[in-house]
Amino acid sequence: LEFRRVLFRSWKMLSGVVEQSRIMAIRWMCLLFGAVSIWFAYGVAKHAFKHDSAGVLCGTVVAFTPMFGHMHGNISNEPMAMALVASSVYVGMRAKLSQSSMNFILAGLLFGLALATRLTAGIWLPGLFLVSLTRQDFKKSFIKLVPGVVLPVGIWMVVNQITLGSPLVRT
Repeated sequence: LEFRRVLFRSWKMLSGVVEQSRIMAIRWMCLLFGAVSIWFAYGVAKHAFKHDSAGVLCGTVVAFTPMFGHMHGNISNEPMAMALVASSVYVGMRAKLSQSSMNFILAGLLFGLALATRLTAGIWLPGLFLVSLTRQDFKKSFIKLVPGVVLPVGIWMVVNQITLGSPLVRT
């Protein structure tokens, strides 16, 4: 609810601005989310392969993929979902290495926010589990990760049910 207020206030501040400027501001925000996605892709590859050049190569491939450029050059919620997924995979990978409860919870929350942003982000859930769950402590890490994923999606569905009469925007 607080996020919606901030978003509404931000939009209201831009309401006095020419419509073209508002559109450009939103496009810049999509580009910022693209930069965040590239940064976390770099971090994931760097930690996975233990070499800076792997991170640079991965970030470069992501940045110059035509569909990535197309998605981030337009106005959509897809760039925000991509940035949240990339950050959750990175934090999940760090959680596996450090066994930090806070990192597992944060990775789950980031992924849950990605799902609340765009349900198609769900295709990356097996990837998050793959990089963050360990065989030795599977139950323990799963119990730390999953509530963070479920919480934002649950809140989103309850808000939709109350405001729209349906838990999903599209039926």
